[in-house]
Amino acid sequence: MIKKVITHKVVQVLTDKGGEFVNEAMEAWYNSRGIEHIQVGPKSSQLKLCERTHQSLVEMTKAMMEQSGLPRSLWSEAKRNAVYLKNRSCNKGTQEVPYEMFIGAKSDVHHIRKFKALAYVHVPATPGRRKDNSNAKLGYVLGYAENVVVCKVYFPAEHTAKFVSDLRVAEE
Repeated sequence: MIKKVITHKVVQVLTDKGGEFVNEAMEAWYNSRGIEHIQVGPKSSQLKLCERTHQSLVEMTKAMMEQSGLPRSLWSEAKRNAVYLKNRSCNKGTQEVPYEMFIGAKSDVHHIRKFKALAYVHVPATPGRRKDNSNAKLGYVLGYAENVVVCKVYFPAEHTAKFVSDLRVAEE
């Protein structure tokens, strides 16, 4: 599902003829929204900025995965976190923050924590729960939601990741 969060209209999409963007379904989607799809060669100079940004995100993701020691299955979560952080960091070339340029509002970064910071997620009381049961579940911060201040937390005991809002984070 694609949800429009901003008022900017996309008028062009530039791709390198990759299969994920060049197919009947995507062409129908572009056409239904009046978007011009421009296809260039894979080594086109027009794609240098995009390719460099992608390379930078991959390197950030590698560093987070290496430092964290988390399972490789969480690569996409680390990559999503890298994108989130990059969009809220000052761009060297423009000296501006991409999120702020695009959305037109100051980005709030007070909630950002270290990747794989220890998180204690509150477990609500339920009828019949014993008093000596833990009030918190142990997890690790993986990332954030786009439009609300919640953290994505990985629970190693369950091998699951969920968005949660009621947590305490312990950073070193």
